[in-house]
Amino acid sequence: ARWISGRISLLEKSLWYGLHDALPNTTTLIAERGGALVAALTLVFDSPMKLPADAVFPEELDSLRRQGRRVCEIVSLVHTEKKASACIQMVQHLFKLAYIAAYHLESCTDFIITVNPHHAGYYEKRLLFTRHSAEKTYGKVSGAPALLLGLDLVAAQQTYRERFDHLSEASNFYRFFKHKVEELAGWLAGQRQPLDLESLRRYF
Repeated sequence: ARWISGRISLLEKSLWYGLHDALPNTTTLIAERGGALVAALTLVFDSPMKLPADAVFPEELDSLRRQGRRVCEIVSLVHTEKKASACIQMVQHLFKLAYIAAYHLESCTDFIITVNPHHAGYYEKRLLFTRHSAEKTYGKVSGAPALLLGLDLVAAQQTYRERFDHLSEASNFYRFFKHKVEELAGWLAGQRQPLDLESLRRYF
């Protein structure tokens, strides 16, 4: 995966972006297979503009803030993989890099993500997110149902160790999750690039 800010490396005719993408630390991770873009994930960090999910879940997010939590939202997770196994692999790689960026570079304490209830099972069973809300409708996606899920990043390594470390290597997400974390954190820090002035004027 490569680390970029904004989504301007994607096809411009199909760009989907908003004002949060103009923030200097908003970050998009992209994954390539054989030179082709196959997946992307964007991180939005909390700010005076708050987060995209505040449009639907303001009470839940303000509750976290009052506890002194530093929240980071995963948005625009997309992929083009046709095989379920390949999709899961890509999501795991992007998620690991997102965790490193959020926790090690931005000192965030919590991931949050808004998902369709049909997709919540993967995040809860594999990535160990927990529910922070009842089901609501999300106008941004044509009124589809949505849940707010969250993950405590401070406890994540211990949580994954307790859940996965007894499993075989192929199924041991904890060992994958912790592998080369410090090395990758240094690499990500060096790759970070906010949008330049020309891009800001062009898109905003």
